[in-house]
Amino acid sequence: MPRLLLTILTLLLGACLPCLAEEPETVHLIQSAENAGEGYNEALLKLALTKSGKPYRVAVSIDESSQLRRIERIKTPGEACVIVLGTSPKLETELLAVHAPIMLGVGSGQRILLTNKATAGKLKSVRTLEDLREFTFIQGLGWADVPILRAAGLRVEEVYKGELLYRMTAAGRVDLFPRGLFEIGGEYRLQKGTNPELVIDEHLLLTYPFAFYFFVGKDRQDLHNDILRGLEAAYESGEFQELLTSTPAFATALHEAKLEKRVRIDLPGHHVTQETREALDRFRFIPGKRPVAAHP
Repeated sequence: MPRLLLTILTLLLGACLPCLAEEPETVHLIQSAENAGEGYNEALLKLALTKSGKPYRVAVSIDESSQLRRIERIKTPGEACVIVLGTSPKLETELLAVHAPIMLGVGSGQRILLTNKATAGKLKSVRTLEDLREFTFIQGLGWADVPILRAAGLRVEEVYKGELLYRMTAAGRVDLFPRGLFEIGGEYRLQKGTNPELVIDEHLLLTYPFAFYFFVGKDRQDLHNDILRGLEAAYESGEFQELLTSTPAFATALHEAKLEKRVRIDLPGHHVTQETREALDRFRFIPGKRPVAAHP
């Protein structure tokens, strides 16, 4: 009898193992409250993990610490964590980059300038990179744009606290705060009440090869592979681009930027890895692309 009972228990346990294996793993998307506002990063990660065919659930983890501290959190083995960051060669050695640009190359390498009312008038005469070297720039501590701007011969100050970026720019302690095409409008609307001297420059557009990626810790190659596989599938089906274009901030940002009226200044592009160059070429925004209907 004990042997029969043992056999039955073994069979039952074996039958339950597939069920246990299918229990969804929670993936924590680490973001600041400001970046979480539109919900695009969360929606794209959910789409990718769904398309990967693996059981995951996504939970947004709001973290208002500095970017450097958030990166350290990703490096720590343990829970499954994902973060969206602007890439750099250094970052791609510290973490695993999912080489599928989350903005499909649109806007991520285009910078519009936050400035102050006193400086705005001076920018109308700027035509070249050499002209820009007369101004001081500001960035967050450890941001990927810092080495790019400095390599172009621009003077850059770094600060730890996010609110200082806007306050110092508005007060004229620095001249220019470059922001991404899809960041600047929302940030300006949030900050203009407390920083009335802050304005958006309407004259210049800075460009350079750049991408925002999902990053995971080096101990999570499995999660990296699943996200990449899901993004590849979503890109091929058209769902990736459809999600991007259906995000309200996308259309609003393009309308407000008036790119055709701006003086374009290209910064050197030696700061990107070969993997990023290939990813920008592979995952391109295709005007008019529509999702492929799913087969029943």
